[in-house]
Amino acid sequence: MGDLIAADLKNRKGLVIDGAMATELEKRGVDTGSDLWSAAALIEHPQAIVDVHKHYFENGADVATTNTYQANVSKFMELGRTRAESESLIVKAVHLAQIARDEYFDSLTDEQRKHRAPRPLIAGSVGPYGAYLADG
Repeated sequence: MGDLIAADLKNRKGLVIDGAMATELEKRGVDTGSDLWSAAALIEHPQAIVDVHKHYFENGADVATTNTYQANVSKFMELGRTRAESESLIVKAVHLAQIARDEYFDSLTDEQRKHRAPRPLIAGSVGPYGAYLADG
């Protein structure tokens, strides 16, 4: 599979990457004002995350970035999650992007798939240490 992805990427002239997660979540009524920003939606609004990813795919994105820029075990634990639960929330972000990608791709007709590259890609988003501090 990795070789197929590498070959596909090599033959492309460019990739369209999705846009802001928090802005789109906020449009759907999700509060992103905590220290976790959009990653807080992993706890209470996972379907909204899927919807945002799908929206970007439907509008031409070749790559979805996970909503994990601000996700971190320490902040999840401050909210009462165990270490294992906190780590699983970060993994969940990848799974939600995969669900959105698969739902989108599976909804395409054979004709639409001819004009679309192989399944869109998922890229992890990792914020710097300064983002983890959430202190501006």
